[in-house]
Amino acid sequence: MEPKIRCETLSKQGRTFTVYLLELENAVVSFFFEEGGPKLGTLALALPKASLQPPGLGGSSILLGYKNVNITRILAEYLSSRYGKLSLTSVFLQKEADFEAERSLLELAKTLK
Repeated sequence: MEPKIRCETLSKQGRTFTVYLLELENAVVSFFFEEGGPKLGTLALALPKASLQPPGLGGSSILLGYKNVNITRILAEYLSSRYGKLSLTSVFLQKEADFEAERSLLELAKTLK
């Protein structure tokens, strides 16, 4: 399987959010960032929920960073669940995430095909 690369951008309230997603055979790697080029931010690793466990999202851990840990874990778990693969997710925002920024990042994740 050849790796698939996707890029999506969303502008809301004067802020521009972008995601790059690299889909590998057994994992997805994503970079969510605001303005400018991609930067490594808070980094989370998520595993898909095992098929024998009750329905829901799998587990996740923060590997790097302290800002935006909640939205980073949510995005990592969402992508892991959606693709059924290990997910490594980075979130870099100019300032700490507020409700609108988090909502925009989730909306952006949902646009990935």
